Formats: sequence, structure tokens, C-alpha cells
Amino acid sequence: MTATLKHRSTWAVPALVCLFLGILACGGNGPALSTTPPAAPVLSVPASGTTGFQVTASVQNPSTFLVYTWTIAPGTFKGGSATVNGPAVQFTPAGPGTVTLTCMATKGNALFSPPAQAQVTVAGPPATAGGFQPAGSLLQGRQGLAAAILPNGTILVMGGHTTNGTVWTPFAAVYDPNAGTITATATLPGVAREGHQALRLDNPARVLILGGDGGAGPLASGEWYDPATRAFSPVANPMGSPRRDFGAAVLPSGKVLLLGGTADGSTATATAEVFDPAAGTFTPTGAMGTPRRGPSVFTLATGTILVLGGGNGAQGGVAAVETY
Repeated sequence: MTATLKHRSTWAVPALVCLFLGILACGGNGPALSTTPPAAPVLSVPASGTTGFQVTASVQNPSTFLVYTWTIAPGTFKGGSATVNGPAVQFTPAGPGTVTLTCMATKGNALFSPPAQAQVTVAGPPATAGGFQPAGSLLQGRQGLAAAILPNGTILVMGGHTTNGTVWTPFAAVYDPNAGTITATATLPGVAREGHQALRLDNPARVLILGGDGGAGPLASGEWYDPATRAFSPVANPMGSPRRDFGAAVLPSGKVLLLGGTADGSTATATAEVFDPAAGTFTPTGAMGTPRRGPSVFTLATGTILVLGGGNGAQGGVAAVETY
């Protein structure tokens, strides 16, 4: 980030000496000492632009007797600091969203103007039909994570492990597809997990996180995520069996069907159970005809659950299709 710096006025030191001596003015050394705060600066800022363009913001008719301090939020830019001094500032937004600039004028060491603010709306690059475009970044590289769309259209991303595949740590953030930004949740999950499921339930709106593996084997525990508080809390009871790489679907009744996966980390299972969010209980239900690990599960318009594919150890991929 570059900025044009302005020197402090040549009469600041004499004025302070005069103030110390109780003299109200010093003739010949600069203007009379003022106790009136400067007015808020008038800013010249572009209203909008596209990711990658250089923003140039400045103070209109700046005074040589004032020092201007800028604060820029969110403060993520290509090459530069978030706070600069001077009547003008330049920076390049790193991604789409809204950038807020605040400028304040200072006279001497104690007189501050009211802050002046301006915003720049940054749009992403034009979409190309049939192509992919950058849309932001996670707070850190993760694999084996799960995600669920929240009621306001943002997306909860949680779990997984670091890209080296050896460190499991609790992780959660909320991605805003409109702004292309991701924000940490108020609390972290109580357990690190990958190969888990995250499903949004309604009435009340919350996300159910179940199973997975925290690095020491499949888990039977679960957690709730509350979008209102942005916090996690444990599910009162464990699943009937530990599961990772399993399938799950919300039933028309609001209950949740859990099926397949592995309980020991290697052998596929055909067992299934149903979670009742109102009672907080897990109840066994009829097993599948074929053990499956990593199946695809869909809720059809009729309310029927469709189960496709998955793996079955040494037998390889599963071709059989089942419904529930």
C-alpha cells in the first residue's frame, strides 16, 4: 500500500511552547493557537470497482496544518498496511465485498475532527459461462470437512484436518457466498472430526453434526450448531454405533436417518439408525441389504430415501441401489 504523507505544520512546536507559558498567541511564529477541533475531512473515494483495481482515496482541499489518519476495514489488501497517514491513500482490494474507509484530521496533539467515512463496493471479476472464478478462501486449508447451508444463505464449514493429513484440530467458520468472505464462529466444535455429517434441521433452525473420526477412530458423538449464537453444544446422547464415512438424510418427519459407514475404521457396515431431534435419542432401524462406506444419499420428492454406491472393502464399489 502506498500513501502520500504530509508534514506536520512548522508552527506546532512554538504553539505548544506558547501554551505552556500561558501565552495565547505568538506573533511571527505561526497562526494563533486554536482550541477549536478541525472539521471532518471531505473525502473523494470511488464508489465501486472490480477485484484487482487500485483504489485511490483522498481528502478534498487538504490543509497543510493538519495530519490525516486513515483506517481501512476489513484490512486485507494486496501489499499494504490497513492504517496510513496522509491526505491520500492507495490500496488494492484482495477480493469482492465492501471496504470501509475512515479518515480523521488531527491538529496538534489533542484536537481531533469527527471521523469521515466512505465505502467502496468491490465486485468480483465477470463470470465466464462454463468457467470457474475465484470466490475467496477458507481461513486455513482443510480436507475431509462437512458443510451445511444456514437459513440466511451463508454456509457453515466445519471439521476436517490440515492438508498434511496428520493433524486433527477443531475447526469451524461461516462462508458468505455474496461477499466471498469467511468468518470464524463464536466457539469451536468440542471435537475434531472428519468423515462426518452436517445436516441443517428446522424448527428450530440449527445444524446437526454427527460421527466422523478425530484421528483415533470413528466417533459416536455429535454436536449442535446454533446460527443465532454462532456457537456449538454437544448432542446429549451418542449414536448407537460409531460411524465415519456414512450416509445421512432428513426424513419428512424431521427425524434423521443414518446408514452405513464404518464403525472400526476399515469394515463397511449395513446398519442404520434414526435420530429423533426432539427426544435426542437414536433408535436402530432395518439394515441395508449391502454394507456401504461413503454412499450417496438423497431425499426424493416423495419422501423416499435413495441410497447409491459406496464401497465394501475388498469387494470394491457397490452397484446395488436401495431405498428406505
